[in-house]
Amino acid sequence: MKSGLTYIIFVIDRSGSMSSIRTDMIGGFNAFIKAQRKANIGDCRVFAYQFDTEYTTIFENLDVNKVPELTEATYQPRGGTALYNSLGKTINDIGVKLAALPESERPEKVLVVTITDGEDNSVLSNVPESFQYTSTKVKEMVKHQNENYKWDFAYIGANQDAWAVGSSMGVSNNLNYVADSAGTAYAFDNLTKSTLSYRAEKCRAFAFAPDNNNPPVVTP
Repeated sequence: MKSGLTYIIFVIDRSGSMSSIRTDMIGGFNAFIKAQRKANIGDCRVFAYQFDTEYTTIFENLDVNKVPELTEATYQPRGGTALYNSLGKTINDIGVKLAALPESERPEKVLVVTITDGEDNSVLSNVPESFQYTSTKVKEMVKHQNENYKWDFAYIGANQDAWAVGSSMGVSNNLNYVADSAGTAYAFDNLTKSTLSYRAEKCRAFAFAPDNNNPPVVTP
């Protein structure tokens, strides 16, 4: 593996309900990238995919210093929430890309970040049936990548119990947020701080920064 190289992969919900926080999502994402760039910690490459009832690439495999800003032209909420299929497809596609690289070029750390404001309620219309996944299948994939290749996963969810939904997909780093300006800003601020710490420390798994003002919601 290539020491000091981190892959950050975003899987971003652009379903219609995200319209209310569209500007906040754009601003939060751009601030996150700016902070990662400014920190100048090792090498970092970023991938960004978005989903509703379709799955599309915003950009992929870009040096953090060359990542374009998210804009209203590139982020347009619409459609439903094909959450399971989108995360499953991302894991599969990134795995294929890494398998094609020489061992010396593979990243030391891989962080997959999913951001949504709703639970799965749709399937992808623009991918083959082989890329349609259930929560059980995604959970198996997350476990496999984490245990065998040390990938890290983060799930950020609003209008739900993010801990319950994330855990159903095998994700242990889960963060609730309120789908408004303040809540979205809080989510990206925590993600930014946590990612900077993750990138800076050797052999450290990703974990969201603790915040006593926003404790995790635990299902009784």
